[in-house]
Amino acid sequence: MNKLIKIFAAISLLFSLTLNMFVGTAFAATSSFSVSNPGKKNTGETFNVNINVTGSEAYNAVTANVSFTNLTYVSVSANSEWTGVSGPTRSGNSITFSGAKLGGSFSGSKRVLTVTFKAPSSAGTSSISASGTIALADGSGTKVTGSSGSTSFTIQTPPPPAPTVVGAPTVSSTTHPDSNTWYLLNTATLSWNKVDGVTAFSYILDQKGDTTPDDISEGVETTKTYPSLLEGRSYFHIKALNSVGWSGVTHFLIQTDLSKPYPFSITKIKGEDGKNTIYFLTEDEFSGIAKYTLKLNGIEIGEVKSKYILETDSNDIEVTAFDRVGNIYTSKYESRLPPISSQYPQELKIETLTPEQTLFSFIFHNFVWIIVLMVLLPLIPILIFVIRKIILNRVHKA
Repeated sequence: MNKLIKIFAAISLLFSLTLNMFVGTAFAATSSFSVSNPGKKNTGETFNVNINVTGSEAYNAVTANVSFTNLTYVSVSANSEWTGVSGPTRSGNSITFSGAKLGGSFSGSKRVLTVTFKAPSSAGTSSISASGTIALADGSGTKVTGSSGSTSFTIQTPPPPAPTVVGAPTVSSTTHPDSNTWYLLNTATLSWNKVDGVTAFSYILDQKGDTTPDDISEGVETTKTYPSLLEGRSYFHIKALNSVGWSGVTHFLIQTDLSKPYPFSITKIKGEDGKNTIYFLTEDEFSGIAKYTLKLNGIEIGEVKSKYILETDSNDIEVTAFDRVGNIYTSKYESRLPPISSQYPQELKIETLTPEQTLFSFIFHNFVWIIVLMVLLPLIPILIFVIRKIILNRVHKA
């Protein structure tokens, strides 16, 4: 009998030790929930918080409950390592989620959810709390209730941004809107924007592309008209001033062309096929040549290019050159006389005269003058004598 009692006592002691071992293990396991990203938030700011769980033993399932106050819910997503059993779902100011790790387990800390919130529009205090349970990976899914975690936020009105230099003004023009286009207009009207805090503008118009205006204010007006622009490229340069300093510079290009294309001539050449081809070419100082048009015998032919073949010969030819803004120059064909040698028969020969022939030709062509000289020559001494006599008489009388 005593032997049976001893055996029973031993069995009871062994059972008690085994039970205490398992129960002690279960009670020793702990878990806790936490909320990340605490601190100050600005009014209207959107931010994320992570809901995390930590287990002292291996675990393969979790249930999380999240509540929040004075925040606007935006969205929620679960860690992709959890297989969602339920959720995450949101109802009012609460979010719930149940998930499991299939075919494995976690140990230590693991992210459960990421929730996006938006802070209220006025200053105050907001809070988020998280709680739940984990299931141990012990083959029995022993539930361990975790300690809850929470955090609070101070919602503050953000301080005004520190002043900075304003951006360079944006320039536009009603007369020359496209800087890549030439205009047949030499009066330019320009406008620009004025942002808050700007107290002055400085600007200048010249023919350089990179000029920086001086630091002298031209006032706060936002428009300027320039009459009588120079032809070619002009640049408007402007910068703005605020409490910090001067902005960068805006450079605005204005292109003006009032001049005709350069004068040019038309050349007509007859080819071996008997047809005439006309050639012409000119340039434009500013906008460039856009096209040429042709008129034959007063009839408009239309747009043509140099090396144009005339189907029928004509000397009544007019070519008009257009530049890119519509200035024109019209040139008319001028026919030229052939060389002098071509006006005489090819068989005409020029003979060389002998000295005797040359003297005879001179006498023949100047016969009258020779007779006159022969009459006057004998009279010259008599004329000299008479003039001398008259002079001497006047001397004696004096």
